[in-house]
Amino acid sequence: MFLDIRGLLRLERWRFRLQSILTSFWFIPLVIGAAGCVAALIALELDQWTALQELLGHHFFREIQPDTARSILSTIAAATISATSIVYSLSLLIRNLAATSLGPRLVQDLRQDRLTRLTLGMQLAVFTYSLTILYYVGTFIETRTISIGVAILLVIVALSFLVVFVNHITDQVSVDHIVARVAGNLQDALQSHLKDAKSTEALALPAPKPANGAIIFADAEGYVSSVSYEAIVDAADDSIRVIEMLVQPGDFVIKRKPLARIDCEEMPDGFAGLVRDAVILGSSRTYFQDLPARFRLLVEIGLRALSPGVNDVFTAVACANHLAASLALLDGRDLTPAIQWNEKRDVMLVPQPMHFEVVVASVINPLRQAGKEVFVMNEALLRTLGDLAAASIKPELREIYEHHAHLVAESALMTDLQDEERSIIHGLLRRVEERGAEGKKIERELKNRRAARQS
Repeated sequence: MFLDIRGLLRLERWRFRLQSILTSFWFIPLVIGAAGCVAALIALELDQWTALQELLGHHFFREIQPDTARSILSTIAAATISATSIVYSLSLLIRNLAATSLGPRLVQDLRQDRLTRLTLGMQLAVFTYSLTILYYVGTFIETRTISIGVAILLVIVALSFLVVFVNHITDQVSVDHIVARVAGNLQDALQSHLKDAKSTEALALPAPKPANGAIIFADAEGYVSSVSYEAIVDAADDSIRVIEMLVQPGDFVIKRKPLARIDCEEMPDGFAGLVRDAVILGSSRTYFQDLPARFRLLVEIGLRALSPGVNDVFTAVACANHLAASLALLDGRDLTPAIQWNEKRDVMLVPQPMHFEVVVASVINPLRQAGKEVFVMNEALLRTLGDLAAASIKPELREIYEHHAHLVAESALMTDLQDEERSIIHGLLRRVEERGAEGKKIERELKNRRAARQS
């Protein structure tokens, strides 16, 4: 059985590598560029079809001399390779600006921009198409209407991509656009997570028992990129009933750090090595299973904006606003992966928890600490927490938001503020508490409506 599971784990690792390749900066341009060569060979074959010439007529199939064809194709190839260098230069410039002003980890998000990769691919496709046709000019008969016409059509398409790309790049220079893009990716990932969590909530799972037995330790170091929970459950021995994971995606693992714990004292043969194989380690955090990393990216942009070297407080305020929108989307639900349960074999895997209050603290605390001497930032945080408290109908969430509002107010009042600014801070704190009271009213109204429907 272990051999089958190890084969599945190898497939899982290859799938992870394939995802990395598909989202890399070079894959799509190379594939589209190679497609240009294939399209050129097809166009050359179509040029030689006499049946197609008779069908379309001599008005369409006009003879083009080799010198004319070479001139057209040489011009197209030179223009497209110049356009390719422009696209590369602009994309690298945007990456450099983003890494310098907003944070180096933002480059990982920007390199996945689909329009940039498609534009590069189109320029390379036209270039390879033109070179391939140019190589065969003079080896066949002089009729080259389809191949040359397709080249001109591809140039028009590539130029259209280039114009749209330049407009797209001008938007990417805007800090607000970058922040909104990162926030949009975060919310898309959260919606996908909530959709998966909703599908597992309907399952009637037994209460997990504590695993107080043998511990599996790591034999390598790196960031946890991905964990194959299903493979671990399928590989569990009949003596194992509960597997408790002690790490989660995003954690940094060193040698001999505990990875998992089982509920039996003796470790089954080969199971520890299989768990180590199921925990994929990498040199940096990734976004495949690591949702807190997407939160951290927005927090990092806000912290960089609050640094003395940048001093762009309104970018930090924008980050706080988008983070609040993501917290409102979560609405108190944890980021903990779903419990894996093999009902036939009665084996359960309990992932490492990531509770909502921990997520809120990881978002609010760094911004509060970095912006405690910036009145505008404190004001924005208090307004944001007030909105979250009012939008929440769960009492435990209102307590979390009110707690962080008190921390923000205390940090702000410890600094040198004018009397008017102090009164604003006190007023915003009261607003958070009042918004919490409004949330209680909404909660009571919803309970009354539910009771009325049931009756």
